[in-house]
Amino acid sequence: MINTDDKLTCRSIYSTASMDLIRDALHACASPKDFFDRVEEISASAEMIPYRPAISFAEALTAAGNERIENAILVYDAVGSIDRVNASDPRLWTYLALNTCREFMEARWPLTGCRAWKKRVESRWLMPERPSRSNLTRHGIARLWWLTELTYDGQFKHSLSRNSQDPYAYTKWLIGNQDRVVSITERNFGGNDVVRWALMETMIEDERTNKGKAIKSVSQDLCLELSFRDLGVLGAEAEAEINRIRMLSVNSPV
Repeated sequence: MINTDDKLTCRSIYSTASMDLIRDALHACASPKDFFDRVEEISASAEMIPYRPAISFAEALTAAGNERIENAILVYDAVGSIDRVNASDPRLWTYLALNTCREFMEARWPLTGCRAWKKRVESRWLMPERPSRSNLTRHGIARLWWLTELTYDGQFKHSLSRNSQDPYAYTKWLIGNQDRVVSITERNFGGNDVVRWALMETMIEDERTNKGKAIKSVSQDLCLELSFRDLGVLGAEAEAEINRIRMLSVNSPV
């Protein structure tokens, strides 16, 4: 469904020069109100880059509760399955956070009353010029797209989505559990599709067998293993190898 409400439609994004102005404003402004006033001036008068096709949200994001799968699906559907290079563009996510999705952001990551409000802006509202994996999965809007992108299974290749006939089954499993998010998306191996899917399968099996406490240790041991091995080249055998690492972690006395 295409929404014709301009408030829920993004037709342009910030230019690099506009991003510099916003960062300067953050440094100079003494309060969130001053900062937002300056952002509105920049968004209305500074150089923008047309974004085509326009990003149109079917409905506004909802900040009730903690993380919501509905929000992730709304963002993913609106932005679309764009390539991951363009999905790493800080100009896109900063514009959405400060404009199209600002009402959601103010409710979910409020600045008023926050003593370290500038740090919150830097981590949840803005994004550095060359964002890291953790920048992308912590930004208030970008995280919703990226957590979905990394777990969406539209072809039902994996057991959880295949059994439920739900392409967002892994997204639902991931969102709302910060240990899972960190272990799967913020580690170096999070960008390797083969390793990431195999790790999710083994973590889900751990939880089914009441061994979910091993999530952190498995990911830590996997990081160590990947420091001198490329499990991604194993293909279908990657899951078996990660399962071996998982068993060692689960059975470790430490």
